[in-house]
Amino acid sequence: MLLIGAIPFRYLIVIVLTGTLILPFAYFFGLKDYQKKRITVQIDMLMGREVDIRNEAYSAHNNLMAIGSGGWAGKGFKNPDTLNYKGFISKDTAITDFIFPVLAEEHGFRGAFLMLSTFLLLLLQSLFVAFYAKDMVGRLLVVGVVALFFAHIFQNVGMNVLLMPITGIPLPLISYGGTFMVMVLFLQGLVQSVWVHRHDLQAEAKAASGMQIDHLN
Repeated sequence: MLLIGAIPFRYLIVIVLTGTLILPFAYFFGLKDYQKKRITVQIDMLMGREVDIRNEAYSAHNNLMAIGSGGWAGKGFKNPDTLNYKGFISKDTAITDFIFPVLAEEHGFRGAFLMLSTFLLLLLQSLFVAFYAKDMVGRLLVVGVVALFFAHIFQNVGMNVLLMPITGIPLPLISYGGTFMVMVLFLQGLVQSVWVHRHDLQAEAKAASGMQIDHLN
């Protein structure tokens, strides 16, 4: 939104540098021990170091196993051989935070790829709407929705493939949750409203020009 809002580039540099300087203080003084452990476990697993898969690395390890065991076509819905069915993925999080490993294990790489491709199409269509918005307010609104959706998708999928630390962020339109679903649909409605009213500015300009011509006549 800062980029779309034409904020001077020097301001963006200052914001990025300030955030970079704050990160170490936020890690050592802002995070709790279990939150720090999630980050260190992720780094250890990426580096190939030994981790305790029965304790702090339990969820990350089982999620990766579920995603990898799905293969190309997956094991099928409610297959007794899946890690999700056997309970290695908690039933409370299998429908919310860890819905991606469940989907990848049951429907395979093609199912996960289809879902991510659909998300990509949704984001690109939203950017197309932002490009044709009638004013800066509509453009910023749509770009903000795109950024929010992208952050949720990237974090939810990334934390299951060791790209991001595990956090409780749901996957839009996929994870279980009534309130979150209502808000997602509400934001999509705002994007559609920007698209529907994209020609209002041109109509107002034509009407104003017509009134000026009539006044001169």
